[in-house]
Amino acid sequence: MAFPATDPASGAIDQGGPALYTPDQLRRLRLTLSRSPFYTEADYFLRFLVVNSVVGQVVQIRVRFEDLQGSRKHQTINITPTADRAVNAFQTYLGEGLLFGVSAACTGSSVDVGTCWVFAELMQGDPSQPTRVFLVTLLSGYITSNQGIGWPYAGLPPPARVGVWRTIALTIPGPGVELAQTVPAGVRWRMIAFHAFLTTSGTVANRIPSLGITDGANQIVIVTSGAAVPASTAQNLGWGAGLTYAPAGSVHLTAPAPMELELQAGVTITTTTTNLQVDDQYTIPVMLVLETLRIQ
Repeated sequence: MAFPATDPASGAIDQGGPALYTPDQLRRLRLTLSRSPFYTEADYFLRFLVVNSVVGQVVQIRVRFEDLQGSRKHQTINITPTADRAVNAFQTYLGEGLLFGVSAACTGSSVDVGTCWVFAELMQGDPSQPTRVFLVTLLSGYITSNQGIGWPYAGLPPPARVGVWRTIALTIPGPGVELAQTVPAGVRWRMIAFHAFLTTSGTVANRIPSLGITDGANQIVIVTSGAAVPASTAQNLGWGAGLTYAPAGSVHLTAPAPMELELQAGVTITTTTTNLQVDDQYTIPVMLVLETLRIQ
């Protein structure tokens, strides 16, 4: 198939009609298109989702964009997400032009990998309407102040398993009340260790502490301390990864912890103590968990 010839002086196609672009414009356009995977129309916009667990965090978004006149319309957007692990949504319109790149990094608090996650997608339409159209995912992953992510993609992917060690201080209950801690919304926990101090009253009875996990309706697992705590005793209790059962009368009663369970939001870690008396008291309750954000 033969194509019409083009006049090198005017850029016109030899069909009697005017040229769409001059040769100089064509050269600029070809150079521009070779660097940019996405042409955006007037109603295209970028939508960002941020999930964060660090107070005072700031996520800086950089957008590299050029309109059809060749003017650079770069944007720097500073997002201050909540620290409650909820999904924070933001959007910015682009207009008609060429999208060269999008990047994200933390510029607020210094954080570990696993505490701040960002997602960016290119969409079309009205952001407030369900008729908006998803076009493409640009980036998705955890970011820190030293490790950002960007599109076009370059760099190393984050670790396959990320998380943050957190020490959780439980609320001290009243006398005769068990310890309990519920996994908050927006995260998953892997329990590594649990410690508490039980002071028993003079009421004669052997208390047998256990550590359990429940979803509110079902007891998922329960691990006893392996020994009884008699009356009028101040006893350290510990469950942890790699621990074994300590004999009765030990200063520290230890037991293995069910650490391989990934605990969802709403699941409760609680003590269950056989023969707990109304004036027995739990104190110094603390647990160590590996926390990961629940992205949905």
